[in-house]
Amino acid sequence: MDRVKEKNSRVLCIGSVGKDIFFPLDEGVVSDAVPPLKTNKQWSFGYGAKYYVDDRFEAPGGCACNVSSGLARLGISTSVHGIVGDDSTATWIRNVLDKSGVDTQHLVTKQHSATDLTFAPIHTSTGERTLFVNRDVGEHLMLTSEIFDGVTALYVGSLVGEHTRDNISFIHQAVTRQRCNLIYNPSMRNMRSEPDMVYDLLCHANILAVNALEAREALKIIPKNINAKIVHASQCAYNVGGSVERAHRAVRAHKTLKNLDACTPIELLQHLLRVLPSSVTVVLTCGVEGAWAGTTDDPGEIMHVGTREKEVVDATGAGDAFTSGFVGAYLNDLNMATCLLWGSANSHSVITHYGGHKGLLDRVAMSGATDSFSVKKMIAS
Repeated sequence: MDRVKEKNSRVLCIGSVGKDIFFPLDEGVVSDAVPPLKTNKQWSFGYGAKYYVDDRFEAPGGCACNVSSGLARLGISTSVHGIVGDDSTATWIRNVLDKSGVDTQHLVTKQHSATDLTFAPIHTSTGERTLFVNRDVGEHLMLTSEIFDGVTALYVGSLVGEHTRDNISFIHQAVTRQRCNLIYNPSMRNMRSEPDMVYDLLCHANILAVNALEAREALKIIPKNINAKIVHASQCAYNVGGSVERAHRAVRAHKTLKNLDACTPIELLQHLLRVLPSSVTVVLTCGVEGAWAGTTDDPGEIMHVGTREKEVVDATGAGDAFTSGFVGAYLNDLNMATCLLWGSANSHSVITHYGGHKGLLDRVAMSGATDSFSVKKMIAS
């Protein structure tokens, strides 16, 4: 990635925007999940029962909302593009983002509509949560070319709704024609619904941020034959310079992958580095195991940052906080190790609060928060 210095950068964050309401409680029964549930655990409540909650917490939510706030607090010029209703919740979100230093001029208002809302019961013993999401306006987001004017980098998270394919096409054009840098966190939903278009954005990403589940899904949608790998004619990242030969090498590497489910996080990362175009930085987070990062130019050299024991109040927004910390350091032209330190410190701070905003660090707080973390270089096989 051609790094954009802080004083010249302008990041546009595209994705979901809404309000999260948290109910902390220790009621119910947590047990091993039974079919048809696909999670490891289930949280059960009495059917028709009533439970009383001592307190509730509210915070802006959504990937675009969280990441834009995190970047703004780290001194990056940031704007957000999402859609909200014309209700009091939308006014509240705008005010919170404004106070965080986020430019909200591209936050679209849909008349006679309610802003998206998420209800999140939090299991206080573990900090784990179950999300109930109501999208009233989020699925109507429609990008236009004007929002990319003056933008040097795009952060793209989950895209939903009837205009998803058109929106991804607009992002493709901004990246290929306007040479915007792309910071991409592909959602599971997009990878399963629009795998061909997500693959295109994977080929053009400068920074790819994923967790272990997202990494596995991304590897599933990356083509294993050369004809499918080279797409979009002259605009494809595999058709630039010597990248066609890299595409052949990527196909050969992809054929060696046998069992995705058995791969460790570092193996998932290393394989992504082998099958993506050159000059892509990939960062993979995996909860308490920490995070790994590397570049496609040197897939054998990977860095890892660990975690430290800390009471988890709420895990909501932890991944977004890591992304904004990592990217904030990257756009300030800091090295890979510092990017990992900033991401880890930001994430650890956020999980001590409800929601993905209150714990976000600014530059001053970040300087001291990274001292308790360490990064080590790993030479992968």
